[in-house]
Amino acid sequence: MLSASIIEPKEPGILEVHYTKIWTTDTLTRAKSKSHSEPTVLRIGKTSAMFYPEKAMWWDSLRINDSEKAYELQKATAIARNLAHPYYANLGGKDSEYVFRNIKPGMTQGFFSIGSEKSTYIEPTEYPVWEIDSLTKEVLGYECIHAKCSFRGREWDAWFTPEIPYKEGPWKLAGLPGLILEAYDTNMDYHYIANSILTENLKSVGIFYYCRSDPFFYKSRQNMLKKNYRERLQGNRTFQLQLNYGSKDRTYKPVIWHYDFQETDYPHE
Repeated sequence: MLSASIIEPKEPGILEVHYTKIWTTDTLTRAKSKSHSEPTVLRIGKTSAMFYPEKAMWWDSLRINDSEKAYELQKATAIARNLAHPYYANLGGKDSEYVFRNIKPGMTQGFFSIGSEKSTYIEPTEYPVWEIDSLTKEVLGYECIHAKCSFRGREWDAWFTPEIPYKEGPWKLAGLPGLILEAYDTNMDYHYIANSILTENLKSVGIFYYCRSDPFFYKSRQNMLKKNYRERLQGNRTFQLQLNYGSKDRTYKPVIWHYDFQETDYPHE
């Protein structure tokens, strides 16, 4: 059912950067802090950019466009991992945040999911206010310059290269006079590091979000984050079903995540 998906190509892609996103699974107490990593992609056009979790994009697209192939792959993965049901194979990874910048002029649209609920919001594009200093280091063979900022509740360090003159970077970290190849917050709860840059055979930049039903539209990003944060703390039933991959325990015991998002500038309870 491709009709429910949101597919809005805008312009040709001119550069694509592949990052590894590493994040801490306990950003509050850090008592049993572990990290998780997944591939993410930044695709840049002349006037816009899109940033997405590679596994989620691939898996959602496959499920929508070829459901039979997706199920067979899911089933084979479940058998190989000795899981109780194909549902638990989790081929789409754990990262679920998409950012589409300036597809609509001057606006950023984000998509986020928790459990089975798909959410979206639209807000004016906002760039961090950066302070650039004289520190340098090499990333992917490019000389990078250090910058820092305070953005929506976290302090960030970034390394950008003027050798690639695009004012873009991973997630919502953009606006420097060169491409950001590495970025992390001061607690190292979130860390992005580039591992490859592509310039040929690129797909279009636009909104590409594959879903079977329309995502719930939130009037503000803050409202969406507040709701999702509360769901995590309360051990939402649907969310727990996705957390306990392969489990035969059907009691859905709450598992509380001591976890906060990259943006913390929303009402906390």
